[in-house]
Amino acid sequence: MVLWVTESHMYNSTLKLSPDLYTRNLLISKLVNFIRNNTGLKILDVGGRSGRLLNFLSKNDDYLIIDILDSEINEKNYLVGNILKDTSLQNNAFDIVISSDTYEHFKPEQRILALTKMLSLTKNFVILSAPFYNKDTEFVENKANSLFFQMLNKNHPWLEEHFENNLPSKSELETFLKENNYDFISF
Repeated sequence: MVLWVTESHMYNSTLKLSPDLYTRNLLISKLVNFIRNNTGLKILDVGGRSGRLLNFLSKNDDYLIIDILDSEINEKNYLVGNILKDTSLQNNAFDIVISSDTYEHFKPEQRILALTKMLSLTKNFVILSAPFYNKDTEFVENKANSLFFQMLNKNHPWLEEHFENNLPSKSELETFLKENNYDFISF
């Protein structure tokens, strides 16, 4: 396996990330850099606890995490809170709002509200990454949870939440965006 990391500040904790988290952060950083216009950006990471996305971003970015749980690794610029309830965050305060593998953890009736809040907080862009329901995802998540259960005799806590809440519908999300005249790219 060959890993090519170009910025030295990434070496400390980034290479210790799971391949899944590393890949997600790398892809998100590429999207952010595509958007970037050679300037620092003000970025809100919704549910970004312990994800270390900051390691993939420019040192010039103003980065804030909001998460319902306390930081596990003493992350700086960390706000314990829920975007649906927090009133300290101002509308249009961020250049980009990022939500990576968080959307599916909102209760189904809160998902569009959460997205609406994210859209209100950004001046320009929301990057939303989440597993959406399809038969293949359901199969893989069940298999992964079964393996986890065999090893630890308990369900994986995040997958258990996926099962309780059901994974979001991609078509429902896209319909909301279309009906409200938001431009979006889905892949």
